[in-house]
Amino acid sequence: MPFSRLSAKRLWLPVLALALTALVVAACGGDDDEDSEYATSTAAASTATTAASATTPAASGSTVNIAVKTIDSGSYLAGPEGKALYVFTKDAAGKSNCTGQCLQAWPPLTLKAGESVKADAAAKGKFDSIDTPSGKQVTYNGAPLYYYTPDVTASDVKGHLVGNVWFLARPDTASNFVVSVRSDGSPKTPYLIGQTGMTLYTFANDTPNTSNCTGQCITNWPALLVADGQDPTAGPGAGGQLGVFVRDDGKRQVTYKGQPLYYWQGDKKPTDTTGDGVGNVWKIAIP
Repeated sequence: MPFSRLSAKRLWLPVLALALTALVVAACGGDDDEDSEYATSTAAASTATTAASATTPAASGSTVNIAVKTIDSGSYLAGPEGKALYVFTKDAAGKSNCTGQCLQAWPPLTLKAGESVKADAAAKGKFDSIDTPSGKQVTYNGAPLYYYTPDVTASDVKGHLVGNVWFLARPDTASNFVVSVRSDGSPKTPYLIGQTGMTLYTFANDTPNTSNCTGQCITNWPALLVADGQDPTAGPGAGGQLGVFVRDDGKRQVTYKGQPLYYWQGDKKPTDTTGDGVGNVWKIAIP
């Protein structure tokens, strides 16, 4: 019996010491969290980095398959599990600006060591990768690619238009540019398009840097907008000066050569140009 009690004590002492150590570490950690947002960002990046480093390297020659899916509103890129991929207009070409809590909602598409991208033939852009805290993130035409956590099924595209800064990655137009040029030889090209890949228009009744489209007009012709603090950027071929003005509703609308830019609700897919000539006052925006 004495031997049994002594053995029990020897077993419990290390456990007690470990528990006390854990309490001390937890208390110290709480004192060091001076900036919760920074702490969240660091934790997310650390977790992602640890996960990436702990993952077994892929076999040499293995591939990450990127598909092109088509729905009524157009085509988009999808990752290996069939889920939609997105681009973030606050990123720069070859650089991700999504960190911290952003990464929890928008996990990046990454490559394991030894993996490469194999894409659908309809994705004619250039795939590459960049080094990030999450690992090697896949880019398309320089734009880092992401998933959206609320997309549960392979048919979900809930991330499109979120915050007016997240958009489906289109195989023909995906980029970080706010304004790009469609020049693929389709009818009426070249003309300006927005981040959605949809055609942009100008309104003859506007004046430079001022919109006269309000009420039902702005419902039918949604303005091309940018978020607070975001400057519009132009893709190759869009050589005119971009600008921003604040509408009466407080939103920031993009201009091209001083002309406010709009989408048209009647266009259903990226190559549609059905707004051209409406009322003899709406025209496709030409670079």
